[in-house]
Amino acid sequence: MTTEHEPQRASLVLLSGMLGDESLWRGVLERLGPTHDVICLRTDAASTVADLAAGALAAAPPTFALAGHSFGGIVALEMQRQAPHRVLRLALLSASARPGSSAQQQSWSSLRARTLSGDFIAVANDLAVATLPAHRRTPELMALAAAMAHVVGPTGLLRQLAAQATRPDSRPTLATIDVPTLVAIGLQDEVCPPDLQHEVARCIPGAVTEVMASAGHMSPLEAPGEVARVLRTWWSAAASTASDHPLDQQPEPSGLPADKESS
Repeated sequence: MTTEHEPQRASLVLLSGMLGDESLWRGVLERLGPTHDVICLRTDAASTVADLAAGALAAAPPTFALAGHSFGGIVALEMQRQAPHRVLRLALLSASARPGSSAQQQSWSSLRARTLSGDFIAVANDLAVATLPAHRRTPELMALAAAMAHVVGPTGLLRQLAAQATRPDSRPTLATIDVPTLVAIGLQDEVCPPDLQHEVARCIPGAVTEVMASAGHMSPLEAPGEVARVLRTWWSAAASTASDHPLDQQPEPSGLPADKESS
């Protein structure tokens, strides 16, 4: 709890992508150190991007820093559009600003039909395989992906697939973002290709790009140390004073083919 003699610490809102829950960020938060002001939100409570953003804003503090992974990044961009005065800074991980392509729309429709037919477990497994690079499909990471999918469940996935179909084209409004922005790119991301993420960074004034060489699409699961490092740098660079922001006070820890973008 913050006392009257301590500066109030800014809140950090984290948004997970498709079939993701708060455990997506667990390894990252462990490396950032204890922070009582982190809020992890899912993206399966509504069937449109606009409604997901409105719901997340209703659950968030009056002002906050915002980081979104994959589909969570798409929702984060919509939150910034709906309430730019509340978002103090923005981080996008493995996220595109484009609407769904025709190929993506067909893929989401197929996943929806399979889920409705009772094939959810196989769908979740296919998405885990598609979103992890081949060398990252370890039993541990596959089990983590399966556990998150179980929490979201088929009903949550159906809402997410419906919301994917409502993705707006965020590119025309990127130039209006005027808060410190990080675009964190997994160099081995085969789901949301780095070129699409560099496009986002080019369009946001002053955006900083961080390329994580060892990470793919699921960077918070695959490379939590690298994600913690880039988030700490993002937080510190935007802080007016070190005492205002807790993440920069923690010690540094040691040592789908293109255009599928389904999470």
